[in-house]
Amino acid sequence: MGSTAQSGRSLLDGDRRRLIIGAVASLIGGTVGAVLLLSTPAEAFEAVVPFLVAIAAVALLVQPVLRRWATSHVERPWVFILGLTLISVYGGYFGAGAGIMILALMLVVTSEPLWRAALSKSLFLGIANTVAAVGFMIWGPVEWWAALAMAVGCLAGGWCGPPVVKRLPPGPLRIVVGVCGLGLAGWLAFS
Repeated sequence: MGSTAQSGRSLLDGDRRRLIIGAVASLIGGTVGAVLLLSTPAEAFEAVVPFLVAIAAVALLVQPVLRRWATSHVERPWVFILGLTLISVYGGYFGAGAGIMILALMLVVTSEPLWRAALSKSLFLGIANTVAAVGFMIWGPVEWWAALAMAVGCLAGGWCGPPVVKRLPPGPLRIVVGVCGLGLAGWLAFS
């Protein structure tokens, strides 16, 4: 939520149409993900999570090559919308690594620079997570003290993160995020 609030200011200077469409896709996807989580056994989906996170991390690491292959300087708006909706379903259901997936998607199928893609990722993921969280609060079992601690940490980190990302060099940042994503995939696979 903190990064969502923080990212909104800088994003308004960019492509408003993409912002609105992305917000709607995130809202729909987060809702579907929450419904899936509340109505299906978690074990089935948890089996594929490490692979999804690893794919996103690898996509981020090879992003310059993928961008040249995928776009050839042409935006892919339908791939962006579909991909963002599917990732938001995943984010609403499980969430681990969804930010890496959105970042990789944006860097491959849009012409957004890394800093704007990171801000957009925060906004879109914030929307998907918020709608899912509201669904969980209403219909699911919630450990309220743990949720409060996570909310405070996410709000503080999310508020501070986007301005820092905007000032970091994109190449090394992309590599660090990709390597951390692979680490997360490994941790999810073996924990």
